[in-house]
Amino acid sequence: MTNKQYRLTEEEAKLIKKHRDNEDRRVLVIPDLHAPFIIPGFLAHCKKIYNKYKCNRVHFSGDILDNSFSSFHEVNPDGRSAGDELKLAIEQIKPFWEAFPIATVCIGNHDAIISRKLVACGLSNTWLKDFNEVLGTPGWEWADSFEIDGVKYIHGTGSSGRNGAINRAINWNTKIVQGHIHTETSIIYHANKDSLLWSMQLGAAFDSDSYAANYAKNFTKKPIVSVGVILDNGNLPILEPMNL
Repeated sequence: MTNKQYRLTEEEAKLIKKHRDNEDRRVLVIPDLHAPFIIPGFLAHCKKIYNKYKCNRVHFSGDILDNSFSSFHEVNPDGRSAGDELKLAIEQIKPFWEAFPIATVCIGNHDAIISRKLVACGLSNTWLKDFNEVLGTPGWEWADSFEIDGVKYIHGTGSSGRNGAINRAINWNTKIVQGHIHTETSIIYHANKDSLLWSMQLGAAFDSDSYAANYAKNFTKKPIVSVGVILDNGNLPILEPMNL
């Protein structure tokens, strides 16, 4: 007997999304994956935290892909070819999609490398396939940002340092959830005369021993592997680091 994998139709995905939008939202936030350089055991950690808090929504902070082969920085000449890296990335992403077939995904700066390279060559992005088609992830919604329960979910490009996320929350006067800064993980609160704001900064599930991380081999700080959970419809942020 052939083992056929069932995939949600577009209409089924819309019905599930509509149902979840009417619920008390408990959002699991998964940080930058950088496939195919995802640290071993991270999916199990995501599933454990999802079940622990009975989450009913999933969000990825971006940089699903590393795209090391096409980096704007130095490319490791001994690394995988473009085709091999993408093939392995798809293999690593597949179990995440199987575990969380409905999710929102912020487009990170590494995800956007191929698009930027097309522009640099003078080619239109019309030639580019969408992420779901390339990665085999129907049901994942990709965008630069999302807002859920008054919380702004972004990748974090353009911010840096320990206070990057809270500075953005203050400047934008909104609660912020972001990734991008691999070596920082925190929840910071800020109150003004009108509201209580907070920021959640997530680290990354990036394997710092991989050749793609050679640029940081002498850095004192390493990626903090963690996931976030947002409870009480946007009012209670929680961090759950993974013990390595």
